[in-house]
Amino acid sequence: MEHWTVEFYTNNQGTCYLKNDLLNTLKNKNPLLLNHLMKKITSMTRKPIFSLKQSRDIKKIDDDVWELKFILPKNQHIRFLGPISHSAKPIPIFHVMCGFQKKSQKIPINQILLTQSRLLEFKQNLK
Repeated sequence: MEHWTVEFYTNNQGTCYLKNDLLNTLKNKNPLLLNHLMKKITSMTRKPIFSLKQSRDIKKIDDDVWELKFILPKNQHIRFLGPISHSAKPIPIFHVMCGFQKKSQKIPINQILLTQSRLLEFKQNLK
């Protein structure tokens, strides 16, 4: 079984974009939903990542960006966007660059562009 983990990307200045984008809003407006999200993350990472890739829980958006999908109570859809790295640690890591509540079928283009710009920053920080 190939275990994996989810890490919320934090830049060199200590900013965790996911907290600013989504988690603080959920914490203030709907702490129960935030609790469900954290439980769902834990539950997903207990499954092999290859089985998620075969399901509808994770989807490749482009060469570097994946979408991790969460359906929470009251049909709330949360999405994380980011790369999956296999070399930094002995287990794959989904690096969350961006997170949002999804309100339509398509991923908003601004979220993809935001993720891609943060991914460039992430790659530069690795050097």
